[in-house]
Amino acid sequence: MSKTSLPPAEVYAPHPPDYQSHTYPSHGYQPPSHHHPPAQHTTFAPVTHQPVSQSTNVQLTMAGAVATNPTRFRPWTTDLCGCMQDIETCMMAWCCTPCFLAKLSKEMDECVCTSCCVPGALMAMRVKVRAANRIKGSICEDCIITSCCPLLTMCQMKRELDNVALKKPGTQL
Repeated sequence: MSKTSLPPAEVYAPHPPDYQSHTYPSHGYQPPSHHHPPAQHTTFAPVTHQPVSQSTNVQLTMAGAVATNPTRFRPWTTDLCGCMQDIETCMMAWCCTPCFLAKLSKEMDECVCTSCCVPGALMAMRVKVRAANRIKGSICEDCIITSCCPLLTMCQMKRELDNVALKKPGTQL
């Protein structure tokens, strides 16, 4: 067997061209620079105080009710389980819930089909009554009450709308 010699390494691995010394056409291309500009350090002043927002008096208007002082909330005029204060309303809600909800929707200046066509309509209606009349509460509370006690919720909203419309004495309006 005879040994054959391999060609020198330059044949297999040519050196990369020198891009820095190459001249480029006149269209403005420049090869990428491998030199980075020196880092610039920016100093920030420490935060010594938080910005203060200015409070404004906001007027909320919902379904004809105007809240001139939205920061002062009141309780509902009747309790959730106050059905004995208005037996007629309680019986209407119990015996014919769809009709009762349609009537309640109309009283709230909503479409009579709201309660049967809009998912979560009862909760939305309760939130509307609560917000329009500056009643204490939260959306989470409204969700739980409308889910667990829908008939009691409907009756309470009806009593609230009646009491607000009549401005009954001794009802903390």
